[in-house]
Amino acid sequence: MHWLLLFAPLLVAQAPADAESWRQVQRAPVVEPVPARPGFYRVTFLYRAPETARIRLDSGAVAAVGNGLGKSLDVLSELKPTPGTGVHTLSLELPANLRIGYRFEIAGVRDPVLDPLNPHVYMKETRFAESLLELPEAPAQPWRERKPAGRWEKHEAPSMALGRPQTIWVYTPAGYMPTGPRHAAIVAMDSVSFGQVLPADRVLDLLIEQGRLRPAILVATPDLAAAREQESYEPAVQFLARELMPWVRSKYRVSERAEDVVIAGISRRGMVAAYAAFRRPEVFGGVLALSGAFYWKPPGTAEFEWLASLVASEPRRRVRFYLGAGTLETILTSTNAGHYPLSTSRHLRNVLRAKGYPVTLTEFPGAHSPVNWQDQLAAGFEALLPRRGR
Repeated sequence: MHWLLLFAPLLVAQAPADAESWRQVQRAPVVEPVPARPGFYRVTFLYRAPETARIRLDSGAVAAVGNGLGKSLDVLSELKPTPGTGVHTLSLELPANLRIGYRFEIAGVRDPVLDPLNPHVYMKETRFAESLLELPEAPAQPWRERKPAGRWEKHEAPSMALGRPQTIWVYTPAGYMPTGPRHAAIVAMDSVSFGQVLPADRVLDLLIEQGRLRPAILVATPDLAAAREQESYEPAVQFLARELMPWVRSKYRVSERAEDVVIAGISRRGMVAAYAAFRRPEVFGGVLALSGAFYWKPPGTAEFEWLASLVASEPRRRVRFYLGAGTLETILTSTNAGHYPLSTSRHLRNVLRAKGYPVTLTEFPGAHSPVNWQDQLAAGFEALLPRRGR
């Protein structure tokens, strides 16, 4: 029997006592197997509000309904009211291994809201908070309950290339000694993403403890891709290669070999990370780019996916690539003009492979979301900096 029939008496009731019953009995989202589609669940999102309210699901999960239906994304993500109940619903068929965040957008309310019927929240009590949906086969994330074992340090690194000092955060794992063995380095573009939104420090700790990763420090920069219409990322590349890495080595015990230095980024920062390694392979031997905004082209350039064209036209560099893109990263927007992250990551992978680069592309179950990126941080770190001798 469908869940709506089971809860029909509850949904129709309007008295305050029934609202209390709603809170006690109902849990959301409602998850049901799809008999005709093994490996998928029908997930029904619910929100109680006046029947006239307009409510949208703010989540990459909406991509599961696909585009090309002749409807806008706003329409596809809209919850529909159940007459006489005050309950709005939207059902999606989603893969059983999906973990994803979501919120509700309510017309007339400035900020999206969490699901009051779902106690599971990612990044609770922060501005990044999202309600969390975890389906039965979602991969384990053993770092989530940990606390960092090492320490973060804040610095101001000088920069002539960018015209002002840059705030840099450095994480040294447990066991790092200023006079000890040289560590690898992961240069993470955007300290907010890698220091607050993602548990990069805890992922690093766990992999090192388990012997899956060579000892490494994490160097988190400001968001050097923040200027969306920047004509060139050359100043950022010059800062990273000519100023930041020598400065890091003057402060920390870091290997001199490019193969021990990975540059990492997400979305636009992922594209810039790949470009920086392409331009300066003698400094950065590995690239971790998650949900890379590879559609990008400099202003005035006709062809999208500029980086793929650049890679195709120039000699191969000594760089290894780990790319990750979500199976739900298929939303067409005015910004990407149809060059969405899943397709552009596949295209860049194909171009890199044709040129002879070592490249891995993982298509993970999920969307453009930090809930999904943390799994790929672990996989990417291990792929690019595996423990020697394993």
